[in-house]
Amino acid sequence: MHSNKVLQGCGSRSRKHGRRAFRFTLCLFSIVGVLYLGTAWSGGDGVPTMPGDIALRLTLFTQNGAITAGEPLIAKIELTNKSEKEVELSLGNNRHPTTYMEVRSQNGQIVACTPRPDPHADEVAFGCTLKPGDSHTKFWVISALYQFKEPGVYTVRVQQLKPSEGLPVLAEDTAMVRVTPFDAAKLEARCEEVFQPLRTGTSHRTDLPMAVRTKALYSVRYEAALPYLEWIAVEWDGQYACLAMRRIATERAISILSSLAAREDGSGKAARNALKMPLEITDVMWEMNDY
Repeated sequence: MHSNKVLQGCGSRSRKHGRRAFRFTLCLFSIVGVLYLGTAWSGGDGVPTMPGDIALRLTLFTQNGAITAGEPLIAKIELTNKSEKEVELSLGNNRHPTTYMEVRSQNGQIVACTPRPDPHADEVAFGCTLKPGDSHTKFWVISALYQFKEPGVYTVRVQQLKPSEGLPVLAEDTAMVRVTPFDAAKLEARCEEVFQPLRTGTSHRTDLPMAVRTKALYSVRYEAALPYLEWIAVEWDGQYACLAMRRIATERAISILSSLAAREDGSGKAARNALKMPLEITDVMWEMNDY
């Protein structure tokens, strides 16, 4: 459960996906996002969070603990105040997030991880004031961090760190995911499942926010995602959908992107802009986050 204070106290920046026919909807979505995420945080009436004050619960969206290779993987991260006092929880920012995630392969090797916070950084940070029993929940698209193209068993570990000397761990949790060999039919079915609420405008009625669904599709590097990325590009003038097609980089993907770039509408502009952007991920936290 989220108190109003929690919703107003949590913050981060956002970017537009754009859609001329849905500008009001997206504007409303942005306002709701600001209410959920809030503005720059300077602390509230609680006390700084200490180890043991909060619990972290990590949930992976899978089918019986498994995904097919290349499938988008989404995590739900819940931070709950389990103390008897109101606490202040720092969330950092995109450059220095206080939530740390790492993905380990079957042999224990770290194959991908997010940045760690810099306790000495003089930057705007965001945070939450949590009353006893209240939670702050966020969703991360893990497949934007790591593609899971190779079959095997992977361990995802999440830690909430205190941005002070030594980066004390406030809470942590782990979850395992089994990646099965690539199955085009399963990947197509999962892409359709992620996409359908976007087509019908019913994301707000589901357990995943609109931004998470779009970014999950952006993270796919196989042609199964192309029909959905093209829809987003045309209907929403989606620059990042066009960039996702560039990253797929097959003949079919480039053909769709070239056709879009020849258009004189917003989707054509989005495609032309995407063609100028770097292919490598330059802001992994934006690619992963639920805004």
